[in-house]
Amino acid sequence: MKKYGVFVALVIVIAGVASNAHAVTISLSPGWNLISLPVQPANTAIASVLSGIAGSYQVVWGYPNQSWDLYDPNDTGGSTLATMQAGNGYWIKMTSAKTLSVSGTTPPQSLSLLPGWNLIGYDGSGAGCVASQIAFSGLQSGNFRISWSWSYPSQGWQFYDPTNSSSTLNQLCPGVGYWINVEASDSFGIVTSLPSMKVNGTAGQSVSDGTSLYVVTIRPVAGNLQDVFLSKFNQATRKLVWEMPVLATPNFDEAAGIALMGSYVYVFCVRDDPSPYVGLGLGTAGTGTILVEKLDVVTGVVTQILNMGDGLSPLGFVADPATSTLYVSFTVVLTGIDNIYRVDASSGNVLGQTQNGPDDFSIGLMAVGPNGLYSAGTQQSPAWIKVIEYSKDLGSELWSTPYNSGDVDTGYSDAPTGIALSNSNSLFVGGCTNIGAVLFGEGSLTRNVLLNFNAASGSIASTTDLGQEGGLKEMAFDSSGRWLFGVGNSSVVKIDVTTMAITNLGIAATHLTVDTVDGRLYVSNGTNKIGIYDLNGNPE
Repeated sequence: MKKYGVFVALVIVIAGVASNAHAVTISLSPGWNLISLPVQPANTAIASVLSGIAGSYQVVWGYPNQSWDLYDPNDTGGSTLATMQAGNGYWIKMTSAKTLSVSGTTPPQSLSLLPGWNLIGYDGSGAGCVASQIAFSGLQSGNFRISWSWSYPSQGWQFYDPTNSSSTLNQLCPGVGYWINVEASDSFGIVTSLPSMKVNGTAGQSVSDGTSLYVVTIRPVAGNLQDVFLSKFNQATRKLVWEMPVLATPNFDEAAGIALMGSYVYVFCVRDDPSPYVGLGLGTAGTGTILVEKLDVVTGVVTQILNMGDGLSPLGFVADPATSTLYVSFTVVLTGIDNIYRVDASSGNVLGQTQNGPDDFSIGLMAVGPNGLYSAGTQQSPAWIKVIEYSKDLGSELWSTPYNSGDVDTGYSDAPTGIALSNSNSLFVGGCTNIGAVLFGEGSLTRNVLLNFNAASGSIASTTDLGQEGGLKEMAFDSSGRWLFGVGNSSVVKIDVTTMAITNLGIAATHLTVDTVDGRLYVSNGTNKIGIYDLNGNPE
């Protein structure tokens, strides 16, 4: 694997670097300063470049082509550094504070890096200071390790490491020198903005580990067929790392769930084949053969771990990293019986199962807690939302609580839409309830609610009316556990669970991932693009 690193040398005074079209001024402090030239001087002779501060500096060191050269204004004959070029970094020792003025032309837009340490400058192409994450995104994936910056007057090194959230070098600025270490030759292009994350197809559900985003992609093929792919992106650079077909041959395939656990991404697929059941009034999109595929996060190599056969309709899919197991729920179309399977994530062996009949409890969404598995579905007669906590081995029910919506039995069912477990032992379930018939039983009045259960006992702590926001889907918390996000009526909704204040962020969405590591929202909306937002809904 290629490695890379960056040593950022002395940032003199970043705020002291100002530029216009072809001239810059660099503020220099007494002592050592690490600088670069954001413009290419017409006359690169070092005495000419530094003529404006003659008599105020003692020595200049450069490291072109990974070899030290110096310029001593009192010993020009013994000096080896003859020129100063844009793109290189230079140490200069000042005897007093001065301002260096340099005029020139726009420098080249990329720098060649040699294996090992390179002393460079960054001009930003007139954009001013640029976030380190963006500036270094032009390097080859895996070829950059760390960047350091020497700042005056604190005279302490700053560093940037794309894998270290404690990095102190937050931006690269014109006029500053930087040490950068790469394991292989590379080209350091001037990048002022990160690219968009785009897939070759329609972006669907996704999951993140804080450094990589894995996106289910639906890609049309010949006729009415479509294939399921998985695309991996580097979140720091937003570059596509790999994309792999999840299933060996295309069919009318769909993805019903995705989970990340250890070194694998698991995709819950259905190979659609509703035709045998259409004549019975049972066939729908999403009916067919249910499969679970696992993909190696490094290579993307696919292994099928579970084939549950035909005539099934997927319901839910969730991973339990604590026990290295997966929970898969589905309906047997001909009987209407719902099942939950507990599956070994390595072998695909079924470790346990439970089922409910068509007139009992319709299993739906699932969430895993420290002590059990939560399932939210629809109770029959009356048709209310019901939540059950099962033991992790699915051998027993720990508690079950129906939510009495106060509806009139109109033949319409209440149904859960989303489920999320907070880090404070609260279980939130979004849902739509029917509260009565409209004019002679034609249609129904619906109410969108957010139910807050005590995850240990099953008691309902609170009920919040969501109004026009819709029943929340794909619900998830941020790292603090205070903010709950979900997809409402085709847009992202944010809820403060301490006050139950509701904010519609106005972000069009069909699928949502809340990354608790980098604090971002990753949103797909039925196109090939993944939108990236902060937790307040501001686009990045």
